[in-house]
Amino acid sequence: MKLTSMLKLTALAIILLAPLPAVAQAPEDDSALRQNCVGDYFRFCATYLPGSKAIRQCFAARIDQLTPECRGAIRDFDRRNPKR
Repeated sequence: MKLTSMLKLTALAIILLAPLPAVAQAPEDDSALRQNCVGDYFRFCATYLPGSKAIRQCFAARIDQLTPECRGAIRDFDRRNPKR
């Protein structure tokens, strides 16, 4: 397995399997975003750090290409966090 593939799998495991206490979670750590957008993240925006401004810009630039589930999770997130 290539090193980049291994790093991506490690990042995915950390994102999906590392439960954080609710108090310590940043809004970007929203479980619905993780669950519904992980495929889109790896397909379109894997070079950006999850939760960063760059990842939000990457998803916004590709909103029409994202899965309906990911678009819905982003919409729900934006409604709950209007200042982002």
